[in-house]
Amino acid sequence: MTLAPTAPDRPPTVIFDFDHTLVRCDSFTWLNVDLLKRSALRATLFFLLAPLCALCYLSPKTRLLSLSIPLWLATVGMSEGEFREFIAEHVARRYEQTQDLWCLGAIADLHNERARGARIWIATGCAQELAERICSALGLGEVKIVGSQLQRRWGGYVARAHCIEQNKVDMLMARGAGDAWDAAYTDSARDLPLLLRVRRPHLVNPEPRSLRKIQRALGGDVPVSRY
Repeated sequence: MTLAPTAPDRPPTVIFDFDHTLVRCDSFTWLNVDLLKRSALRATLFFLLAPLCALCYLSPKTRLLSLSIPLWLATVGMSEGEFREFIAEHVARRYEQTQDLWCLGAIADLHNERARGARIWIATGCAQELAERICSALGLGEVKIVGSQLQRRWGGYVARAHCIEQNKVDMLMARGAGDAWDAAYTDSARDLPLLLRVRRPHLVNPEPRSLRKIQRALGGDVPVSRY
């Protein structure tokens, strides 16, 4: 696509992925694991259903179901207040008390982009509330966050919208981030719909397969940082 020039009176917009970019993990999976560990029965049921979840994840039509099954198993019976309290305790234990999961180089990139006058958006497949709490723990300052959406169903939580691939672009646009951006930082080829809309794509710790796929799609070398 042809990118429109940035309006002279508008600061540049820079998009950051979250998992494996600003943090060194799949943050929502870690939350689910901690939730499931509360009960041997919940964990056993998940392991029995894991092959079904993996199969459902392969198709966009059933991907929300694959995310919802373990989340519902982990949260059924929890009130909204208990769920939020658990998230707060999880973030404190995993992210506030240690920096082991922080990608300090990418966090520095974010602060440098802001220092150059950019507006910072974080777009992530992580659940919105969890991402917001982790970003606060990481001291990222003023950022706008677009994440996956959850909803209560049948006494627990399920996924309502997954912020990945083209959905990530659509959700950014729906939240007012515009439709063409100055730069994007990510580790994954799943963000190609996003990378195709930016002037400065930048990869953070990409796996070889993602790197090759992105280079082919963008028609050349892409800056890579390994932190």
